[in-house]
Amino acid sequence: MTEPAPALVYHQPTLGRRPLFVAIAILAIVFGLLAAIISVASVISYLNILAQRGNTATLRYSLVPAVVQQIFLTPAYVCLLLAGIAFLLKSRWVPPLLCMFVAISFISTLIGIAVSSFIPMPGGTQIMGISVIGARFLPAMARGMFDVMVLILLLNRTVRRVIYQATGIEEPLLPDVFTR
Repeated sequence: MTEPAPALVYHQPTLGRRPLFVAIAILAIVFGLLAAIISVASVISYLNILAQRGNTATLRYSLVPAVVQQIFLTPAYVCLLLAGIAFLLKSRWVPPLLCMFVAISFISTLIGIAVSSFIPMPGGTQIMGISVIGARFLPAMARGMFDVMVLILLLNRTVRRVIYQATGIEEPLLPDVFTR
């Protein structure tokens, strides 16, 4: 028997554009758009509360970390929206946009922690330390660790290959030196 012609060699089928991935892209678009709108609306309402004269100083100061974090989260939600659109358009920008979404989310969490460490929560000084740790730092650190794990996962070459296959585009043809 002779060797098969190169055109007749069996190639493993690609993952293709499955309905689950398309549904996830649509959800990313919807949730990214809604979260960006809600984030902007929250910032506007927080700024209105901060501008009112009848509120106490501790209430106004306690809202500053939420305002700062929402301001920095808005670009992250826009990146999520753009990642969903890029997936539907079969663009290679899906993994970088997802990485930007997670990175901006992580940076906003760190900025929220930094700002909240300078501004006390309302309440007595006896419960101040416990309330700061329980209400601000523990959830922010949990979210930050989750963001770092997802970012490391998205930077994995195998995960990027699956995302490219699910998008319906081929992986970039780079020499082996660059892909190792």
